[in-house]
Amino acid sequence: MLVARATTLLVLMLAAPALAEPDGLESIYHATVVERGTRRPILGATVTVGEAVGVSAADGTVEIEGVAAGSHELSVIAGGFRPLHDTVILEPRQRLEEVLRLEPEGVGNPYETVVRAERPREEVARRSLGREELRSVPGTFGDPLRAILNLPGIARAPFALGVLLVRGTGPDDSAVFVDGHEVPAIYHFLGGPSVLNADVLERIDYYPGSFGARFGRAIGGAIDVGTHPGDATGWHGDAEVDLIDTSLFAEGPLFGFTVTAAARRSYVDAILPAFLPDSEDGASVAVVPVYWDLQLRVDRKLGARNRISFLVFGSDDKLDVASSDPDAARDVELDAHVGFWRAQATWKTEIARGVTSVFSPQIGYDLLTLDAGTGTSVELGFASYRAREDLSFRLSPAVELRAGLDLEHLAETVTAMVPVLPNYRTLNAPCSHGGGGEADGNREVNDSGDLGDNERVDRDLTYTNLGAWAEAVLEIPGGLKLIPGLRFERYSYAEVDPFVVDPRLTLRYSLDDKTTFKTALGMYHQPAPPQFLDAEFGNPRLDPERSEQYAAGFERVLAESLTLDVQAFYSSRSDLVVLSEDVTIADALERELFSNDGEGRSYGLEVLVRHEPTRRLYGWISYTLSRSEMQTSPQRPAKPFFFDQTHNLIVVASYRLDGGWELGTRFRLVSGRPETPILGSTFDADSGGYCAETGQPGDQRGPLFTQLDLRIEKTWTFDLWRFSAYLDVQNVYNAQNPEATLHDYRFRDHAPLPGLPILPTLGIRGRF
Repeated sequence: MLVARATTLLVLMLAAPALAEPDGLESIYHATVVERGTRRPILGATVTVGEAVGVSAADGTVEIEGVAAGSHELSVIAGGFRPLHDTVILEPRQRLEEVLRLEPEGVGNPYETVVRAERPREEVARRSLGREELRSVPGTFGDPLRAILNLPGIARAPFALGVLLVRGTGPDDSAVFVDGHEVPAIYHFLGGPSVLNADVLERIDYYPGSFGARFGRAIGGAIDVGTHPGDATGWHGDAEVDLIDTSLFAEGPLFGFTVTAAARRSYVDAILPAFLPDSEDGASVAVVPVYWDLQLRVDRKLGARNRISFLVFGSDDKLDVASSDPDAARDVELDAHVGFWRAQATWKTEIARGVTSVFSPQIGYDLLTLDAGTGTSVELGFASYRAREDLSFRLSPAVELRAGLDLEHLAETVTAMVPVLPNYRTLNAPCSHGGGGEADGNREVNDSGDLGDNERVDRDLTYTNLGAWAEAVLEIPGGLKLIPGLRFERYSYAEVDPFVVDPRLTLRYSLDDKTTFKTALGMYHQPAPPQFLDAEFGNPRLDPERSEQYAAGFERVLAESLTLDVQAFYSSRSDLVVLSEDVTIADALERELFSNDGEGRSYGLEVLVRHEPTRRLYGWISYTLSRSEMQTSPQRPAKPFFFDQTHNLIVVASYRLDGGWELGTRFRLVSGRPETPILGSTFDADSGGYCAETGQPGDQRGPLFTQLDLRIEKTWTFDLWRFSAYLDVQNVYNAQNPEATLHDYRFRDHAPLPGLPILPTLGIRGRF
C-alpha cells in the first residue's frame, strides 16, 4: 500500500507542469485602451481575445492570461466609443503588449469624454451645460461662459457688452464665483471672451435666482464656476488660433503634482488697421479691445483623505485706438484699463466618515483707470482678502447638514480728477440731457459760461463683510426634498454697520420618474455700491439693497434625451440706491445726492426645452417672458427698467455628420429696450445750446433685435492628436439692430447707432 501511494505521488509530481500548461504554449495579452486623438485612458472597456475576456482599469490597462498561441479575433467595446475589431496573433509563451485606440462615437468629436455621476438636483433654477455644449455653441467662439448667456432668465446686453442682466436686474446685482470666491469681471471688454480658458473649467452652474444660503451679497442671480483639477494620467494640451486671439492650454503630472496652465492674448489691434478703409475725410479710426488672461493651478493629494490645490489667475483689459493711419491713432487720447489678479488655495479634507471640510483663503488686487483726455480721470485700486470655510455632515442617506463662514475685507484707494460740484443746483443751471448745451447741469458754470475747474480727490476706504450660513437637505419618503437655509451677514463700510438675516427655502417633489414640481422663496441682500458711499460725492449712510425672490415650476422628461423646464418667478427689490434731490440746511445747502428710496420688481415666465447631447444632436429652445419695473421714490410712478426685455427667444442646435463635420446654428429674437422719446427741443441761453423736450421714460421701445449665427467645424483625428478648423459667423444676414439713437445738437435729426455687423471668424485648434 505504501509503495502504491508513493508511486501515485511521483506520477502527480511529474504531471503537474503538464496540468498547468497543457501544451506549454499559452501566452499573455496586455493592452492599454485609450481614446484616439487624446491618449486618455478608458475605464471599463471590455476586451475579448478569442474566448478570453478582460476589463480595463482606471489607467486603461487590461491583462488577459492563459491565451492559447495562434490567431484570435480581438474585440474592444466601451460606452461612448466605436467598437474596435481586429485580429491578434500570439506566439507561444509570448507576452504581447499593445495600445488600443478607440474612436469616440460621432466621428471627429473634439471633446473629452468624461463619465460623471449627475449631482442630485436641489435648486429650483440651477442650469448646467455639458462640456460639448459649452465649446460648440454658434456665436460664442467656443467660449463656455458665453454659452451661458443663451439660457432663460438672462437678457441680451446692449452693445455686446457681455454683462450679466439676470431676471430684470442690473449688471451689479448678480455675482460670479470662481471656486467659491467672487471675481470682479468674467468677460473681457466689449463683449470679449470670458477671462477663464475653456479647458480650465470643470463645471458652470447658472442660478437665475433663488440660489442657496452658501452664496450671498447679490440680489439678482449667480454663476458658480469650478476649475478643473487637471489630468494626472499624462500630459495633454491644445492650442487655438483665430482672427481675434490665440490661446494655449496644458495639463499633466509633474514631480508628484498635477499642473494645469492656460494663457490667451488678443491681437485684433494689430490686425484691424490693415482692414480699415480710408474715408473721404481721412483715416478711419476704431476703438478696439486689447486683452490677455492667465491661469495656473497645481493639485496634490495628501493621503486618502486630503487634497490641496493652488490657483493663480488674472486678466488685463484696455481699450486702444486702431487706425489706417498710425499718426491719426496717436492723435486720439484714450485710457481705459481694467485688470485683476487672484491667488487662492483650497484644502479639502475628510475629517471623519461623512464629514467634509473645505477651507479656502484668497488674496487679490483689482485696478481700474479711466481717462478720456478731458481732464476728468479716475484710478481705483482694490486690495482684497477673502477666506471661506464650508462644512458638510452626512448624517444619513436622507439627511445632510451644511454650514460655513465667508469673510471678505476690501481696501480701496481712489485717485480722481473730478469737476467741482456746487452745493445745490442753481436756478438758471443748463439742462442736463445729453446732446444739448455744453454743460451737463452737474458742473459749475462761471460768469463766462465755462465749466468749473476739476479738483483732485484722494480716498482710502475699507469694507469688511462677514457671512455665516447653514442649510439642511432633507429627503422625505414619498419623493419630497426640503432644503431650508439661513444666511447671516454683517456689513461694515463707510458710516454704517448693518446686520441682515436672509432665510431661504427650496422644495422639490417628484411625482414620478419623469415629473418634478419645485418652488423656492428667499431673501437676499447686497452692500451699497462703493461708488456711491463717498462723504463728499455720495452718501456714506446708505443701507444694503434688498430683494425677496419667489419661484415655482416643474420639470418633465418628454422623451429620451428631451426635457422640459418651466418656471414662473417674482422678485421684489427695495432699498435700492438712487439719485436723490433732497436738500438739508446746515451751514450751507447740501444735497443728499443718493438715497435708499428706490424700489423695483420683476416677474415673468421661463421655458427651456432641451435636447441632451447624443451621438449626433444637441440643442435647446429658451424663452423668457419678463417685465421689470423701477421706482425712484414712493411719490413717483413705476417705469420700465432700462434693461427690461419683454420677450427673449433663443434657439440653439448642433448636428454632427460623418467624417468629422459639425454644423450648428443659433437664432435670437429679443424685444427692444425701453426708451425715453424726444419730442422736440428748446434753446437754453445760459449754456448756448439746445435742451431736449422728453416724454415719459419707457413710453417707447427700441426696435426688435434679431440675429442668426452659424458655425461649421471639421475635425481630423489622428492616433496621438486632433486638429480642427472652424468658421463661426455672427449676424449672418447682417441685421442692423440699432443699439441707440443719435441726435444732432438741435434734436431735430436723428440716426440709429447700429449694433454688431456680420462678423465671420476663422479659427484652428490642435489638441493632443
